[in-house]
Amino acid sequence: MDWDFYCGQQQALNLWANEVEMIWREAGYQIEIIVTERAFHATELAEQICLDRVDMLALGGGDGIVSEALHGLCSRADHERALRLPILHLPMGTGNALASSIAYQANPSLPFSEPFPPRGSFCQQMALMAIRPNFNRLCLYQVEIEDIGSERFRFLGMARLHLEAFLRVAFLPYVARYKARISYLPLPEGRLRNKVMEKMRMRVEERREEIGKEEEESEDFEEMIKGIEIPPLDQPVPSNWKTIEEEFCFVHIAALSHIGSDLPYIPSAKLDNPVLFLTFVQWQKISHRLHMAKILLSIDTSAHLNDPAFEIIPILACRVNPEKDAGGWLALDGEAVINDGKVKNRLYSF
Repeated sequence: MDWDFYCGQQQALNLWANEVEMIWREAGYQIEIIVTERAFHATELAEQICLDRVDMLALGGGDGIVSEALHGLCSRADHERALRLPILHLPMGTGNALASSIAYQANPSLPFSEPFPPRGSFCQQMALMAIRPNFNRLCLYQVEIEDIGSERFRFLGMARLHLEAFLRVAFLPYVARYKARISYLPLPEGRLRNKVMEKMRMRVEERREEIGKEEEESEDFEEMIKGIEIPPLDQPVPSNWKTIEEEFCFVHIAALSHIGSDLPYIPSAKLDNPVLFLTFVQWQKISHRLHMAKILLSIDTSAHLNDPAFEIIPILACRVNPEKDAGGWLALDGEAVINDGKVKNRLYSF
């Protein structure tokens, strides 16, 4: 079963017809094609699908369609069975951060300019971020303004992000100076935290050499997250949480190594570990607008990790409270969400 999503440069259907469909039909696959028609349509389909009729879900589009489908599968009464259904992602979006992160971890020997394996790769386990639930990135302010604000340049593909970034930086600090309160549950002290901290600022090529040589840590992390509960938004966070209240240029919370096919944001992030990376830049640490431009432009080589203004905190859960009337966007995977002043975020592992 294939769900195609009209996204990115709006070429998903063309890519399906020209690059995939003929090969699959020659292989004798029985295919049912459904084109999504609205936001969260894939969620509805995943909630209603008869598992006895389907051997695999092939999701063509950006990261969003995978998120929507997983949300639907997780919402089912038989979600444990539904989540065992094989899922194939056909990356046809603008950034394709999920596909890049999977390919990067599964095939480290490929040149960085060719992040996608020629024959595909398998990701046996992935941690899902429970917002809806959702594995995608949660962003606040400058980074997402480039994504959302560049929608008018969608026909340019990935280049639209660079163009919007240039326009935004040119008008700093007037277009991006926001106040928010970030509360988070830090990764507890111990061996696992030390290992995460040790590799957290590894650049992409350094990290590539380590992939496949590490000891399995998933079970240790599973024990760590057992019993973690997030209080309702109308209640204060527990005493073991920490809080930062500052003026930010941007806040970005993610569990993937990449935020785009050529943007290794946190190369040390692992798909099967329930660790979120809270990253942000405070305005008080930005010397001038070119400093902010340098951080953004250096993400493609992961050199931004060496900038002292770019802060990274490994966490297990967090709550984001943008100040009302702060302006800007709060977004999930590049899609704006209603800013009611609060968003909470944590990880589950399925």
